[in-house]
Amino acid sequence: MGKTGTVVNISATLEQNVVNEHFAEAAPYWRDIYRQQDVYSRIHQQRNALVLVLVEQLRLPAGSRILDVGCGSGLTAVALAQRGYRLDALDTVPAMLELTLQKAQQAEVSDHVSASLGDAHQLPYPGESFHVVIAMGVTPFLHSLGVAMGEMTRVVKANGYVMVNADNCWRLNYILDPRLSPLLAAPRRGLKVLLRPRNRPADVLIHRYARQEFDSIIVQSGLQIRHSSMLGFGPFTFFGKQLPNRIGLTLHCFLQECADRNVPIVRSTGSQYIVLAQKLIPASFSQAPRPSL
Repeated sequence: MGKTGTVVNISATLEQNVVNEHFAEAAPYWRDIYRQQDVYSRIHQQRNALVLVLVEQLRLPAGSRILDVGCGSGLTAVALAQRGYRLDALDTVPAMLELTLQKAQQAEVSDHVSASLGDAHQLPYPGESFHVVIAMGVTPFLHSLGVAMGEMTRVVKANGYVMVNADNCWRLNYILDPRLSPLLAAPRRGLKVLLRPRNRPADVLIHRYARQEFDSIIVQSGLQIRHSSMLGFGPFTFFGKQLPNRIGLTLHCFLQECADRNVPIVRSTGSQYIVLAQKLIPASFSQAPRPSL
């Protein structure tokens, strides 16, 4: 491997280490977020509910095997195990796996949930092992989305499904705040690096995508998009000052209804872009079911 490849690998390893440290420290927060009532928490609760609805609409046989990449505190994995599926929960952070196994034990579904350390860029499973692969809240922290999508496509069965989400770079709450606007992202990043003290740990690098860019990467991975949703509006800020939570929740609900009705502009400016895609074999292309909401 040449010097360029070595530098890229070192950079990717360092970036992953920063992500792992961040989530190890934040494990209690991600355990509690599904019980809180602020706008950010509500969006994540609705995202989890949407994932469960989409899986239910696939009408998978009981005992179908599902991989939850970046399982976090295990809420989704345990909820699916309670529905009769076999779950493989994967995360890079041991604390997250411990929370997942605790939840599984409390819900009395430990026999349906296994937990393993692993990286989305190199999944530790044979090809075509799973009926469904889920990766929620994962892509913003991947140093190589294309590689990870290729791995998820590899381990899902023919005609199986991959469900992923992206942080939308054109989210409305960022567009409306000059301090967060994507139009100023590059200069803001450069200034932040210049002003950061030498001894301060590196910040987590969050990767955001435009809808068309994300779709393109999914299709290039060998998947066919079957359903997509834009979810989440807020929390809204202006120069760092956040709207009161009650107003923020009302605004989020109103804008979400507009997005669900396919209202122009709003339908493309949610914070979370969620995609359900299918790994098709040529003969089954026209017969593949399309989940509907």
